[in-house]
Amino acid sequence: MKDEHLFKKEAKDLEEKFFAKQNERLLRELREKAKVEEKRKALQAVVKVKDPTIIEHLLELGVGPSLFWLLRSFPWLPSPGPMEVWTIRSEKPSSMRFRAGC
Repeated sequence: MKDEHLFKKEAKDLEEKFFAKQNERLLRELREKAKVEEKRKALQAVVKVKDPTIIEHLLELGVGPSLFWLLRSFPWLPSPGPMEVWTIRSEKPSSMRFRAGC
């Protein structure tokens, strides 16, 4: 009878330990997703582009709102105007180029 009680207690302890690890992992993933979503919203507010693909590519490149504003502040770089669009090469998501007049 004692052995059965010890096995049940050990099983319960293992179960609690397993689910504690699972909960910790899920919470970490949720926090990471929340951070990415926060960055995405902040970048979208700064870039003012409605295409989510462009925002995703900028995030993959490590471009955040502050870096975007910094790059726009340089006088030798063109700033996006009403007739200018971002184009992205689909075969190489890490390479972006800026093209005017489309």
